[in-house]
Amino acid sequence: MDILDYLKFGTARFVKLDRAEINGLVVSTVFATDTRQYETAILDKNTTIPVERYPSESEAKSGHDKWIKWASECKDGDKVMLVGIKDVYSENEKDRLVEVRLGYSER
Repeated sequence: MDILDYLKFGTARFVKLDRAEINGLVVSTVFATDTRQYETAILDKNTTIPVERYPSESEAKSGHDKWIKWASECKDGDKVMLVGIKDVYSENEKDRLVEVRLGYSER
């Protein structure tokens, strides 16, 4: 993000595309103003886990549906790969596996 984007958007904001509560999880897909990409995250009992990013709205809608299916079949303790930002999260996939805990409630 360059300085003009920062002045225009300020800190990161998220524009909701879709959201579904299923099987004790929330699947949330948004447009993130800081990365200027669409992003799906899984919200579980403990945290928010970004799981996939997309360059277009149509890909985000398809991805959202894919993650709804995943959430409907998820069991407590299943693992999912955290999508990180380069240089912020480890590039080692093993370090980015996050254990999902069913039982989401509004924070």
